[in-house]
Amino acid sequence: MERSLGKQMSYEEFAVFDLQNKSQTRSAKSTVGPSKPFTRPHFVNRMLDK
Repeated sequence: MERSLGKQMSYEEFAVFDLQNKSQTRSAKSTVGPSKPFTRPHFVNRMLDK
């Protein structure tokens, strides 16, 4: 908000803004579907740092 509005926001101002605009935001949980687990890493010609 500091970059877009060009001023420093207090916590109270941010909380009021957040409550006013809550219906316009979506959570990441609702947009992300089930994911597959990652595969094991493959190191080719490299040693692991210990």
